[in-house]
Amino acid sequence: MYLALFERQARTAGIEETEWVPQLISLLPLDLAQIIIKEPEEKMQDYLNVKEVLLDRFKMKPETFRLKFTQHQKKTGALWRELVFELRNYLDGWLDGLEVRDFENLKNLMISDQIKRRVAGEVKEHFLDEWGKLVDPLVLAGKIDEYESVRSSRKLHNVRMPERKPLEKVKLPSPRKENKSKFVGKSEHQFWKNPTPKGNWRNENFERRKPAACYVCHSTEHLRPNCPQLTKDKPAEVVNHVGMSDSTETLFAPYMSKALVNQTEMSILRDTGTSIDLVSRNHINSEDLTGETVWIKQPLDKNFTCLSLAKIELQSPVFGKVITKAAVIDASLDNGIYLLGNRSAQLIEEQRKTPTLNAVVTRSQKLKKETEASAVLKPPPQRPSQTVLDENPSIIVAEELVPFPLPQAEGDTNRLLKVDSEAFASEQRNCTGLKPCWEKEREGKGEFVKKGDLLFRKNKDNFGNVNLQLVIPADLRNEILALCHESTSAHLGVTKTKDRLLRHYFWPNCVKDTENYVRSCDPCQRIGKAREKGKAPLKLVPIITEIFSKINIDAVGPLPISAKNNRYLLTAICMSSKYPEAIPVADINSVSVIDALLEVFSRMGFPREIQCDNGTSFTSQLTTEFFERFGIKVTHSSVHHPQSNPVERFHRTLKRLLKVLCLQSGEDWEKNLPATLLALRTVTHESTGFSPAELVHGKNLRTPEVLLYEHWVNPQESESSVTEYVFELINRMRRCQDLAVERMTEVQVKRKTWSKPYRTSQRQTEILKAEIKRMLDLKIIEIGQSDYTSPMILVETVGREPRPCIDYRRLNSSIRNQYFPLPNIEERVERVSAAKFITVIDLAKGYWQIPLSKRAQRYAAFVTNFGTYVPLRMPFGLVNAPYFFSKLMSQVLENCESFAVPYLDDIAIYSNNWEDHLKHVNEVLKRIGDANLTIKPSKCKFAQNRTKYLGHVVGSGVRTPAEAKIKAVLDFPTPTSKTQIRAFLGLAGYYAHYVKNFSVIAAPLTNVLKGKVKRESIIWTKECNHAFEELKRRLTEKPVLYAPDYKKEFIVQSDASDLGMGVVLSQRDAENEEHPVLYLSKKFSDAERKYSATERECAAIIYAIKKLKYYLDGQIFTIETDHNPLVWLKSNAGSNPRLMRWSLELQPFQYKVIHKAGKNHSNADALSRSETRTKSTN
Repeated sequence: MYLALFERQARTAGIEETEWVPQLISLLPLDLAQIIIKEPEEKMQDYLNVKEVLLDRFKMKPETFRLKFTQHQKKTGALWRELVFELRNYLDGWLDGLEVRDFENLKNLMISDQIKRRVAGEVKEHFLDEWGKLVDPLVLAGKIDEYESVRSSRKLHNVRMPERKPLEKVKLPSPRKENKSKFVGKSEHQFWKNPTPKGNWRNENFERRKPAACYVCHSTEHLRPNCPQLTKDKPAEVVNHVGMSDSTETLFAPYMSKALVNQTEMSILRDTGTSIDLVSRNHINSEDLTGETVWIKQPLDKNFTCLSLAKIELQSPVFGKVITKAAVIDASLDNGIYLLGNRSAQLIEEQRKTPTLNAVVTRSQKLKKETEASAVLKPPPQRPSQTVLDENPSIIVAEELVPFPLPQAEGDTNRLLKVDSEAFASEQRNCTGLKPCWEKEREGKGEFVKKGDLLFRKNKDNFGNVNLQLVIPADLRNEILALCHESTSAHLGVTKTKDRLLRHYFWPNCVKDTENYVRSCDPCQRIGKAREKGKAPLKLVPIITEIFSKINIDAVGPLPISAKNNRYLLTAICMSSKYPEAIPVADINSVSVIDALLEVFSRMGFPREIQCDNGTSFTSQLTTEFFERFGIKVTHSSVHHPQSNPVERFHRTLKRLLKVLCLQSGEDWEKNLPATLLALRTVTHESTGFSPAELVHGKNLRTPEVLLYEHWVNPQESESSVTEYVFELINRMRRCQDLAVERMTEVQVKRKTWSKPYRTSQRQTEILKAEIKRMLDLKIIEIGQSDYTSPMILVETVGREPRPCIDYRRLNSSIRNQYFPLPNIEERVERVSAAKFITVIDLAKGYWQIPLSKRAQRYAAFVTNFGTYVPLRMPFGLVNAPYFFSKLMSQVLENCESFAVPYLDDIAIYSNNWEDHLKHVNEVLKRIGDANLTIKPSKCKFAQNRTKYLGHVVGSGVRTPAEAKIKAVLDFPTPTSKTQIRAFLGLAGYYAHYVKNFSVIAAPLTNVLKGKVKRESIIWTKECNHAFEELKRRLTEKPVLYAPDYKKEFIVQSDASDLGMGVVLSQRDAENEEHPVLYLSKKFSDAERKYSATERECAAIIYAIKKLKYYLDGQIFTIETDHNPLVWLKSNAGSNPRLMRWSLELQPFQYKVIHKAGKNHSNADALSRSETRTKSTN
């Protein structure tokens, strides 16, 4: 089309045909021009030859033209006439490429196209090289009939052949997945002994997901990487052509071996120049084909060949069993040899690498060395081996281990059972280590008590109930420790072993003895523990309160095949009770997963939600339909983030316990699974504070240590009716659930419970000691101990006395915030300033007047270099201290809001006449006395016309800034960093309502703080210095603001310029004199500075109304502006959408707009003059 357009334009311009080539070269891109220049000189000047070269370079195949003709769509905004022109070109290209010149050939083409649409995909794949050129329908039909005839005879031949077991649905292994597998493969000799569990066609159908389609040609027969249209971009697999003869067979002998290929013995030829395996179609069945294809080429041949891929199972006593894929060549090329490529060789090499554990030597490894010498195949034994593996690359084979002597366990459970109750009581009395316990019991002090002839220790459980712990004599302690840690206790860690022990037993220093026992346990030391890696903080997940409403599931494996032919575990854990489940399964296809889930649901019930990963068995059509039928919501874990599923942490514990038990007992892992689950269900979980069995069954299960306890104590069964038992069980389970939720909320935020003291100088230490002594004398603190401590520091400020403070930052980060609204300072100041009589009361050390509970005292303890102290009163620095104190003052002064307002420890009492003021002061003092609060008289001011309150001098209807605060602003040094500029603006900004156009004056200072650069250095300009000095000067003028009177009408004066906006809220007195109530100002943003003059003036009004809403709501007020067009804003906003929106925002208010000339608008009209003055100063 481009060349046709060029030719038409060239003829129209009258350019000779001999000049077309130079003109064309000047218009084409460089890469296309180079194609023409590479032609010989005599051909380069011929336009027809150049045209032919370019068309050959970009000419599309007939099949491409056909696809474009059938699939081309109309472009957006294009005309249908253009679509007709494009379709005609594609049809011409299709017909010209196939040399269809007459109507008869066109009919043949249409018939052939319809036949191609009806045949199976494998037929097209078989004739792929000539598929597009088959135009004659008779020739096409003949080839298809011949193909189907050969296929039908082949199927009959396959039926008469011995039936071979179908292969399971196994993915092609990859080195990356093998290295990251949680369980390492078996030894070389053992691997091929255990055949993979077989599947069937129904299971394979269930495992299939929704059919995927190619993104390029939209075919469901292949995906985009295997699309034939992308063969130029796809790197080809290089395969050497193998031809065998009697003369060359001896040359290949060193590279030949024997192995089973899909249960058929064949010769294997290792070719290092081949990327993929090759197998003849004679040695595979149709069900072995995967439906995938691969494009290959041979050396010295530029043509590509498309071959089908088949699933191959290789078995050999040398490397075991490997599942791989091979390209299928035509049966005519069969020479009885399987060509082994580099990809399968890499899988075999990884299969041969079997890690071992230290000095453990297995008979299988010894047998492997003997077997490598001969290539004779042996039939696999029927009984599978038993292997227990961990996530680290080490294995232990239970049956085939050469005996490695383990130290004899000190504890003997049989000896414990031989000791009856009387013998145990005698052991208690004769044990010298228990004499202090007997003395405490006789004195009636402490927690020891005698019941019958046995000594017990009283201990409180989570419900506050007192349980009796049996005191164990020294001779039986090792056996008790072994019972609580080994065997059915599953070799859990120190914390869980202590929990199991202290449920029923006790002796002096039992905690330390337990720690030493667990840390010296030989099986635990052999297996080890996975190292904790640094964890990034994760987002907290919602706490599930209903048991079995949400379950997390996953699969563990492949494990060594057990005696029951299982090699996987389907695990599940309840997110509320942490109750674990593990079901052994033979494989992890959809049917097995659903059967295991039904077994789990038979005990847990059907959950509302299930969380799992994106495994095929969890996302297949069958599993998805199963979840939908039972109304189960499925949540999938984040891809490549398995830590988002808490069941992964359970896997690590489960595999470690199985490994330890198998190492100790030498039994199959599936036989040790019940003991492992029993141990995990009956020990306290760190998150809930209860064992999973207690949360599910209402009480813990009877374990061997409980049976031994009952054997010695002989407890009597409580006699209660069924109704009483049921109600007690329900109440106990509800209480367990509430406590577990509270516990999970607390442990979500973990913190270090103690902090070491800060180092101080000798002078600072003396000051701290003096302050500590004063607080001890006042009984504010006491000497004590706590497992939660925060360091004390000494804060020294110029012009003030040193003040000790406690660094509660770490504690505050873990405290649950309690919010109580703090009063608004501006509102408090305005209400008090309107009164004629004011009394200000200050409480002495307000926080210290609030006592702390015992629990709060434990958390608020602090530490110094010379001791640990516990505060008895609320100290300064706690994050919730202001809220609790504000709540206290609000309760004390309840129903006194009309004449008394508190702000933390400052109370202002205000009245308009003397009699009322006396009554108000008397009422407030009475309430303070009833609350046992203490007043500091030196800071109180009674019956003042004007007094200092919250940094302002208020009274008689006016307010001014306090002198001390103004002096701090005047004495502020010239800033040299961004931090100092922020400090100055914060100090001066407290009085921003007193300064007209505060934001505009401070604009040079705020501009310095712009940008994302965090460096502190600044460039101090003349504009910055002028703004700095101007703000100081404005505050030294002692500005006065009047208290608002809501019985009078408010006046809002606004003005805007190129720099910003200014607002003045004012009122008129009885003499019609205008007085300011407050000043507002704001800099324009970059977008706002682009507004028109009318829009800027209107934006100033909108800003004023929003900021002053608390004064103007429900009031009739006047808006004064020097911009005359805004007078009609309320009635006619014009066609400006922005002004119309702002006009709608002002509709809820009752106002009138008055135009005021600029010369009479001096209160607010200062912005433009401020900008001009700034420029003239420069």
